[in-house]
Amino acid sequence: MRGIFTTLFCLLLFGCSNEKTTEASNKPVDANVLNSSSVVVEKSQTQPDFQKYINSLPQLKLPFNASTQTGISIPEEYDKEGFDKFKSERAYYPYALVFQSDSAVGVLEIIVGDLLVPYYTIYNWKGEKIESLFFYDRAGWDPAYEGKVYITFNADLSVAVRDTVHQWEVDVDDFPIEESKKTTTSLTTYMVSKTGRVSKVIVEDEKKVERNFGSEVKIDQVQLNVFLDTLIELSDRHLSIALSFAMHCYREYGVNIDDFKAKSKSFEKFNYSLIDRPGTPENFEHHMERFSEFEENLSVLVDQQSEIENEAPSQQFIDLLNALESSRNRITVILQEYNNLISSGDGYIDFPMYESK
Repeated sequence: MRGIFTTLFCLLLFGCSNEKTTEASNKPVDANVLNSSSVVVEKSQTQPDFQKYINSLPQLKLPFNASTQTGISIPEEYDKEGFDKFKSERAYYPYALVFQSDSAVGVLEIIVGDLLVPYYTIYNWKGEKIESLFFYDRAGWDPAYEGKVYITFNADLSVAVRDTVHQWEVDVDDFPIEESKKTTTSLTTYMVSKTGRVSKVIVEDEKKVERNFGSEVKIDQVQLNVFLDTLIELSDRHLSIALSFAMHCYREYGVNIDDFKAKSKSFEKFNYSLIDRPGTPENFEHHMERFSEFEENLSVLVDQQSEIENEAPSQQFIDLLNALESSRNRITVILQEYNNLISSGDGYIDFPMYESK
């Protein structure tokens, strides 16, 4: 039964592809360059329609996380004619521009299945595909199988793919036997050069997670406490910068910030309520839920201010935006360290990996 359900799920979610795909290898990066025969086309040879299409896509903010738990969203505006002309065969929508260099362009596209999942295509400047990468090979679900995938697109253009697979034996009625649960994990890193060439390195292949039924996940509690304390401190600083931005909106343009101030006060109160709590994954989850709500309120204010300042933003506006971005990056770093700790203790199997905004 598991095989049938898994096959049907994978066919529905991923479909078939005759795109060029990456072969697995555990050789060093420089010995495993994929698509080495690809022709480098400089930006000076750009196909005009392709340039127009690329210009219509938003720039992806790196690092960027996606997973089978969250999916990704469909963009509101883009060059639909250009997308139809240059898209990968499996793609339904574009998502964002990952990078562009003199030789190549990386575009994150979307495949539609039970959820929207990322598909990474790298082009030369004629709009010809150099490489396409699909990361959800082990994803899927049926009563005796569960595969989760977490992806991070990094600022150095590498892509880290971590997956977790739970499998169960079944009884005579094809129901999973909970005590038989087996878990494996793997970590794969794709190194992408600015010429568009890709190297794939399996960092951790099919690591079996030894865990007795009903046992607790062991994570370094001291380090978790440090991470949560740091996250609370960084969030408090981020809140202060955001309130300075709100005051700029009020003083310069009379924007009503009463609602934002009230919601900020609520977040501040909640943030301080975590000080005496242990650094557990559950408390990280509670914090990030509230922080995400606060960031959504802040983004509304930023959008309002952007419309007011239009194409001639003041230096103070630019400085405040840069300060907010720097603050977010610091929070992203501590979340990545948290993710690394959780994964090293195999706790990420049951607890969430956090997306960076």
